[in-house]
Amino acid sequence: MSAYRSVAAADTKLELINIAAGWHDRYGEIPKPAQQLFRIVELKQIAKQLGFSRIRPDGKQHVILETPMAEPAWNLLAEYLTDSLRSRYVYSSGKVTARGLGVLRPEEQVETLIGVLSKMQGVLMIETASES
Repeated sequence: MSAYRSVAAADTKLELINIAAGWHDRYGEIPKPAQQLFRIVELKQIAKQLGFSRIRPDGKQHVILETPMAEPAWNLLAEYLTDSLRSRYVYSSGKVTARGLGVLRPEEQVETLIGVLSKMQGVLMIETASES
């Protein structure tokens, strides 16, 4: 249980990498369920940085990313998505719906969301750099 708590308490990807390295040194090969835990925590970290407060399924087809952000902020983030992705991630007040994502296996959902949200992180890095 303390091992889970250490992963859940990690605030950065570097912390997750260090925890995984420690586990690998101590226990050997990390099992798939533990690897998935690391990916889920990484997804939560990225989502939090972008202003998403919760990720949850919406029926069998969709995934909802809850957020207090206003539409102009979403539009800025969505600029970093391809047109095909932008049409699948739809903003409405208080949430972004990832259409069709729910049909994927859970590990594919996590990997897809990490990929999409990582693209959006680019806007934060550019905005921060331009403010400096």
